[in-house]
Amino acid sequence: MDLDALFAHLGENDRLDQACLGTRIGHVHLYVRDVSEAVDFYTRVIGFDDKGTSPKFQAAFVSAGGYHHHVGLNSWIGRGSPSAPEGALGLRHFSIRLPDAE
Repeated sequence: MDLDALFAHLGENDRLDQACLGTRIGHVHLYVRDVSEAVDFYTRVIGFDDKGTSPKFQAAFVSAGGYHHHVGLNSWIGRGSPSAPEGALGLRHFSIRLPDAE
């Protein structure tokens, strides 16, 4: 999507320069190329708990501290799909903030 088209509806007095500062999101859902690989990464490497996987629905959920899910994972755009092209709109990174090491 073209950024100019996306923001064409904004007026000259609209400000977005502070829109993301301090924003906290309770959980995210990510498109992944392979749900099993993603679950392995988030559980083995990051240390999240596997809260459920559905191969039929190509989806899984992982979390910390017993919550139902902090990260939802799915391959609904197609298993093995390539990464978005350079310059495409989308999430580039996110931070995981936990209250303590446990």
